[in-house]
Amino acid sequence: MTVVLARVTAAALAFCLGACQAASRRDGGGSELLSIKQKADTAYDEGRLLDAEQGYQKIIEQAPSTPQAWLRLGNINLRRDRLEAAVHAYRQCLTFDRNEVRCWNNLSVTYIQMAASTLEQGGEEVSDPVKKEQLEAMRRRVVESLNREKSEAP
Repeated sequence: MTVVLARVTAAALAFCLGACQAASRRDGGGSELLSIKQKADTAYDEGRLLDAEQGYQKIIEQAPSTPQAWLRLGNINLRRDRLEAAVHAYRQCLTFDRNEVRCWNNLSVTYIQMAASTLEQGGEEVSDPVKKEQLEAMRRRVVESLNREKSEAP
């Protein structure tokens, strides 16, 4: 009787372990992704942008159609003045969620910031003082627009 009980217990244990492994494979590492997301979100909220960026990158490597990770990557790139990378991340976010209003807003803010940077560069390269002042006036208007947009962000 004890031999039969031991065999039944061993068979039940093997079945449970196999079922857990199969569930983990079906889950696609979902619990691992959730853990990575929680750590990345905490790092983001605490301003540890490098740690947050690494976490969101891991999420995107494993689940590229995650709009929230793309949105956060865009925000990190925008804060670090990596404007081209921010545009790419926001565009990816919108590929997976066209209704993400924050992403549309942040993409527009990024483009406005790019416009301001372009006008600033033009002011540095133009030698004519009148044209230099015109570019500076344009840049100031763009920056004012950017500041209004940031203060009205959702």
